Amino acid sequence: MANTTYTPSPRRENSRDKRPVRAAISFTLAQIMGHFTQNIDAIRAQSTVAEDMVREGNRSEAEFIWRTQILYLVSALDFYMHELTTYGMVAMYRRQWKRTPDYEKIRLPISAIDEGTRASGSSEWLVEYINDAFGRDTMTSYPRIKDQADLLGIDIRRCMEEAFPNVSKKHRAVAEGSEILGEISSRRNRIAHQTDRDPDNARQASISARYVAQSISHIEGLVLALHRAAEEKDRARGN
Repeated sequence: MANTTYTPSPRRENSRDKRPVRAAISFTLAQIMGHFTQNIDAIRAQSTVAEDMVREGNRSEAEFIWRTQILYLVSALDFYMHELTTYGMVAMYRRQWKRTPDYEKIRLPISAIDEGTRASGSSEWLVEYINDAFGRDTMTSYPRIKDQADLLGIDIRRCMEEAFPNVSKKHRAVAEGSEILGEISSRRNRIAHQTDRDPDNARQASISARYVAQSISHIEGLVLALHRAAEEKDRARGN
């Protein structure tokens, strides 16, 4: 990952809109997995609704639900990656995780350094700046997930081999997993921006319950592998 400069959004001065400032929360790994699990459970629950639609002869309504599931599935992965990034960076800041070369290359603006100095050991300021710096990024493609894994010191190759074991040779897990992630992310974008239609002829692509179930399984497998790696880093800090 190249040198990263945090550039926080400009703060509004003397604004009449005096909304209360909410403190940025640094969640535990268990809480982060809990958020992902809640999202996946909600997504899976819609499969039953879609099955009912198919039985009633309303396939078009079922397909609408399946497309919605893909939208939320990719969002669930993206949110997990953001939360994992925040957790790992705070752990490195506190020296609970070993700091990585990519972490050491990060450059903060003077305003962030000043705020960190005033914080007297608190990491709340860092959570706020991480949220601001990465908040607009999408972390769902393999290259982007690899960047975050490298930043956090997580072995992404091992995670991919755990998440995508059903390939003919183990060293192909990264290539095949990357292709799967890319296809799911691309499908999400087509659904979000084109209602899953071909721009040349406006035909909607077909979608099925099987495709949705496989996509959920792939994303869930990758998140579980990443999470196990993060838990290992937590356990290692006590040794």
